[in-house]
Amino acid sequence: MNTLNKSLYPLLPIPLQNAACSFSGFQRYRARFTPHFHRTLREWSGEEHASLESLHEVQRKRLDELVGMAREHVPHYRDLPPPSKKTDALEAIRETLASIPLLSKSEYRDQPEAFLSRAIPRKRLFRSQ
Repeated sequence: MNTLNKSLYPLLPIPLQNAACSFSGFQRYRARFTPHFHRTLREWSGEEHASLESLHEVQRKRLDELVGMAREHVPHYRDLPPPSKKTDALEAIRETLASIPLLSKSEYRDQPEAFLSRAIPRKRLFRSQ
């Protein structure tokens, strides 16, 4: 909550405080449940009767895309090795995940900007607690 909200909110009458809370909840809902969320949910729902191997392939594909985007757009991860080329999807997932170094809190605290994707416009980012 920003300083304006902290100073203004307590001064509002209760019905306006309720409206402010509802509006804030609506904003969070829209930020969380984007068209991308609904598209991904439809994709995964369509896979609910798929074989385990097929689901591993979907997971591998999505992990490979994520690693590729991180390497390309997130400064901290630009030196990540490329995703595994193993033919078995589950082995490739394990190898790819094992190649990602663990992140310490101090690494993030020291350079938080290095973890922001350059592919996302700054105006679309918001700080939350």
